[in-house]
Formats: sequence, C-alpha cells, structure tokens
Amino acid sequence: MIVHGRLNHRPYVNKSGIEVVAMEIDAFSIGHDLNRGTATFVKSSPAAESSSAADPAQGGATAAA
Repeated sequence: MIVHGRLNHRPYVNKSGIEVVAMEIDAFSIGHDLNRGTATFVKSSPAAESSSAADPAQGGATAAA
C-alpha cells in the first residue's frame, strides 16, 4: 500500500517516566503499490458503494482509525 499524507512525531513522557516518541500519519489518500504488479480501478455507483462497505466479503474493506 502507498500512503500519501503528513507524518507527525511528538515526544512525550509516559506513565513510567520514560520519554518516548509518538508517530502519526495524517493520510490524504491510500492506494495500491504498483511496483510489482498492476491494478484496475473501477468506479462504483453510490448505491453499490454503501452496500459493499457493509460487507467486507463483497470488496468493502473497513479501516481502523
């Protein structure tokens, strides 16, 4: 996967008193890495988009925030 966005880092002190760095990505877009293959884009209709998003087996993947 290819992610296009902004990488942020911020240091903070955790509960144990150790300074650590949090890395966060503010992603604008996510796509396929075509370095070792090809992909085909097919734009779906809004009705098909909402039904496939509810069912990952039909191609609708859900992303964790």
